[in-house]
Amino acid sequence: MIFTKILIPVDDSKHSDNAINYGASLAEMSGGKLIVLHCHRPVPTGLGEPNFQKAIDDATRESYAILEQKTASLKDKNIDHVEKIIGGSIAKSIKTVADTENAT
Repeated sequence: MIFTKILIPVDDSKHSDNAINYGASLAEMSGGKLIVLHCHRPVPTGLGEPNFQKAIDDATRESYAILEQKTASLKDKNIDHVEKIIGGSIAKSIKTVADTENAT
């Protein structure tokens, strides 16, 4: 089976490390591209300003840090990948990105 786009949702767990390594192997074998996704929980809109913006900034900063850590090995191996961050329901977000990207 040839994989052209492989979606890998990540968090800060060891399971994500394993998923990245496995996805990297699949991408190397198939010439596919990885889509590395971090989903953060939705930010409550009732926080008001400036708390709402601070919560979004904090969630985004944490997401970037996780992606940086998880994709370091991909960059070292020169594996084609894109990084995405999305907030909201985790399961729905993963499905939306998989559908939008036509990823496996």
